[in-house]
Amino acid sequence: MAGNSVGGFISVAVAATRPQLVQGIILLNSTPFWGFVPDPIRSPRLHSLMPWTGVLPVPPFFDWLSRIYFNAFRSRGNIRNLLGFVYSRPRDTLDDELVECIRSPTDHPLAQHAFASILLSPAFPLNFDQLTQAIDCPVALIYGRDDPWIVPLWGHRLKRRIPEASYFQVTPSGHCPHHETPEAVNKVIIEWTKSALEGTPPFNSDIVADAKQKAFVVKGKWIPEATVTIEDSRPRTFVEYLDDLFFLLSGR
Repeated sequence: MAGNSVGGFISVAVAATRPQLVQGIILLNSTPFWGFVPDPIRSPRLHSLMPWTGVLPVPPFFDWLSRIYFNAFRSRGNIRNLLGFVYSRPRDTLDDELVECIRSPTDHPLAQHAFASILLSPAFPLNFDQLTQAIDCPVALIYGRDDPWIVPLWGHRLKRRIPEASYFQVTPSGHCPHHETPEAVNKVIIEWTKSALEGTPPFNSDIVADAKQKAFVVKGKWIPEATVTIEDSRPRTFVEYLDDLFFLLSGR
């Protein structure tokens, strides 16, 4: 399975709870959190107080309220602004075709109901850290370094939670590296998948140009050159050291 952003969270959840379905997962700037409504298992009392928990059909009041937000959120102007914020080089990659590919599914008559249900569905019973500790399959982390949402700290953190995972950092590339730097991401996916199936390390010395830095350059259509760096799991900042200490003390 391969998932970007919230899709990465879903991939982790499936790999952790349905291991028989998954041979390996590839996470691209995976978000480590999702779900704002209290979970019925962990917080049954709080959950029972919620007027609606995302189960379809949408109640009339929430239908009216979410429609206002949905119509503003799905506008071409808003989509373009959001993409311009998370792409490292929006002038090179952000065009009308991309905006329309994202906007056109929102014309479906039930799209707004699905949107409201996703926003107000309860959190997953297990948090992201608990899910990652339950994974028992090969994992590849492919992170655009220039993402202002899922910044490198989150990729490094996940690598330390899953030390055996392969971590590839791509730059310049933002929240959607598979679209912004597809040549680099495809090269990593193909090589890593092959190595995972064969049980061998990805990218041997004849592929990695700089063995000391563990980095290589891939030429692309939109971004002329993208650098892929194979990262390790060591903490890089004081915040990361504190996070590791808390993780160890919590017994996870």
